[in-house]
Amino acid sequence: MTEKADQPGYGKERDVPLAKGPEVLPPPHPTRESKKTRAVVAFLGAALLFGPWAAYGLGARSQPVPGENRALAGRPQIDGFNTFNQITAYAADHFPLRDAAIRANKELINDVFSEPPSYFGSAGNQQVLFGQGKWLFFSDDFNKACSPEIQLDQVIAGVKRLNQMLADSGRRLIITVPPDKSTVESQYLPKAFELKQCSEIAKERRWKAIRSMGVPGYVDVRSAVEHQEKDKGKPAFLEYVTHWTQDSAVTFVEIVVKRIDPTLLEHTKVQAGQVYKENGDLDILANGPSPKPKFDFQAVYIVRDGVTPKLTEEPLAPQDGYTISHVTSTSAGAAALFQPRVTWIGDSFTQRALGHPSDGAGSSKIAPFFADLVRVPELTKAILANTAKNDLYHVARRRMIQEIVAGKVTVLELVERTFAGVGGLGSMFSDTKDARSGMDFLDELQVALDKAPQQ
Repeated sequence: MTEKADQPGYGKERDVPLAKGPEVLPPPHPTRESKKTRAVVAFLGAALLFGPWAAYGLGARSQPVPGENRALAGRPQIDGFNTFNQITAYAADHFPLRDAAIRANKELINDVFSEPPSYFGSAGNQQVLFGQGKWLFFSDDFNKACSPEIQLDQVIAGVKRLNQMLADSGRRLIITVPPDKSTVESQYLPKAFELKQCSEIAKERRWKAIRSMGVPGYVDVRSAVEHQEKDKGKPAFLEYVTHWTQDSAVTFVEIVVKRIDPTLLEHTKVQAGQVYKENGDLDILANGPSPKPKFDFQAVYIVRDGVTPKLTEEPLAPQDGYTISHVTSTSAGAAALFQPRVTWIGDSFTQRALGHPSDGAGSSKIAPFFADLVRVPELTKAILANTAKNDLYHVARRRMIQEIVAGKVTVLELVERTFAGVGGLGSMFSDTKDARSGMDFLDELQVALDKAPQQ
């Protein structure tokens, strides 16, 4: 049974309090910019206005960007009032340096969220939805719900097939779906917004299907963090971050570990750590990076009696952020470790619970439970980091299959918007065939399992 450490401030994650000022402010003095300031502003304005057209004069042309999955708008035709719409679309698609701006936007979202934006290539969609008070939401929560790249029935059928494939080969599947922030904290959404109705309908249908999959290894982390939220009397997510709190990360790890082996929670306690400052990922996306971290976070640790966590990393593409993690913890005390080989496939929710060696192995919430675990990032991460030079997608896809075959237990964690919203080569449940192997992911995995011995 897990013990909660009796320490002041346990589990708190706070905003920096706002300073109180006078009730009445004196009238402001008129602002007088220096000539130098006015010159700089005028230069930047001219660069923004005329820079793209100067680039056009030098031969720059907008090109389709990988990931848009569409051709650029063609030249407008005379077609009544529809001509104006065609002109607008053509001008937006062929604006000089548009492709460079899209790539820069993609890289920012990749750095912040480690997942591809659904509006990649579209200037018409917002990246952050401003909710009530200080609450911010990632727009892909709604984009992926209203316009998924894969049918929900296909995702559920794929999960069932994966579970049966592993079971037939003597292996186990543990699967969990962290909810979107907007799913759990819906009370802080704006009263009305463009995708409100369609996303609500899609999310209700999505969760009904997920919870009725009938897969023995399904772990309902959504219900767990919702119960935690009620018990603690505070949100499971933070206003300015798309990921959940560290308390929720502990709940996530504990409920997954409990499904693997309930005895692993014995001789385990949760301790509050230091308070540190960090920028919020949604705040960065909405307002740009801040030179000084704005918000206070409370670290929370999982400590197990006699366990020495060990975490190492194996970069598959050192410059592109795709890294395999290895856990080889040891125990000299009462706490037992799970000994069979575990392959843990997961996105940034897993990464935040796992941590990095540079953070100190003791900061990992996953490492203290396992003697032999390999974490493989999800396929969308491989697509983001793929280049013609590193061919990372195929390297990562082969490695993921290799690690599933090598493991006794496979843990699959995918956040709601990715699990049910991403298709194509980014989903292991899609029927999209890889051009190189001529097979979809599950067919390719089946071939590898057929060649491997039973576990």
